[in-house]
Amino acid sequence: MNELPPTFTILALETSCDETAAAVVRGGREVLANIVASQMDMHQRYGGVVPEVASRQHIVTLVPVVEAALQALPGGWNAVHAVAATYGPGLSGALLTGLNAAKAIAWQRGIPFVGVNHLEAHIYANWLDTTPPQFPLIALVVSGGHTVLALLRDHGDYTLLGQTRDDAVGEAFDKVARILGLGYPGGPAIQQAAAGVTGAPALPRAWLRDSYDFSFSGLKTAVLHRVQERQAREARLPRAQGAAPAPALDPQFVRQMACLSGVGGGRAGDQNGGRGPALRRRRDRAGGGCRGQPAPARGTGAPRAGSGALPAPGALHRQRGDGGRSRVLPLRRRGAERLGSRCDPCAASGGYLTSCGA
Repeated sequence: MNELPPTFTILALETSCDETAAAVVRGGREVLANIVASQMDMHQRYGGVVPEVASRQHIVTLVPVVEAALQALPGGWNAVHAVAATYGPGLSGALLTGLNAAKAIAWQRGIPFVGVNHLEAHIYANWLDTTPPQFPLIALVVSGGHTVLALLRDHGDYTLLGQTRDDAVGEAFDKVARILGLGYPGGPAIQQAAAGVTGAPALPRAWLRDSYDFSFSGLKTAVLHRVQERQAREARLPRAQGAAPAPALDPQFVRQMACLSGVGGGRAGDQNGGRGPALRRRRDRAGGGCRGQPAPARGTGAPRAGSGALPAPGALHRQRGDGGRSRVLPLRRRGAERLGSRCDPCAASGGYLTSCGA
């Protein structure tokens, strides 16, 4: 691995979904600034992220966020040695705002530009401001649009072990929360509703016995069926004349469903790889208690700078011998497969994880 000089400083931009983030990272590991502008309140009324709204808001907030991040850097722009940005996967319009801004900055200042894979950045967040993990290792990415299990032998040398066959964890959270009437985003709402619940019924597990893949569509469907059964049963109950109508769902029932629906981290709770076994044991205890899950983390720009700094240049892109455009190699797993949810609505924007051992 090519180590960076301790003073090498990267400005990183992240606009893959509904948050505008800029971070300043020195030496590949020291986070000097990490500024995030959230659009959560803007999208809550729709129950999910509206791509066009997100893209337009990135344009509005990108400059103030970058300026705020540079305030923590002595020397400001003159101390920035490279610019990094997420190139995918993500919402196409949202990605374009950060990519074009980062490329324009790099061109204007005559410094390198580094395009960073979204999922690779989540993995490399584990190298920031902490003792670096030792290879080989297993990485679990659990986010709003992706659920991936990968083996890392070295920087840039990855093997895909498993991924979701349908929906990602974050999507399952949001849809289950919508079914239960808990609002958006679903992760924190379900976590809060499930706190202290006992005696919850059993629901399907996301684990598939014949592989390391995941499946969350059955869990969502099971919750929907239980809600429909509960509503049908309550609709048949006789009521006294003039009595107030019954609520759509009994609060205790909602808490029980939320407890059993806790299948993983929140929208971007990707850095805690130890949640899976504990959550599986929780679901195995039919009728047992349910403790609150760890608070979901939110996406930031710092991992983009870290992942743009740590691997050797050849691990991110392979340059053609004729000096032409670089290409990104897809990760290998019984043949080339895209790293990320196959149901990702934004898969067209890219999203390949490189492999220098292919």
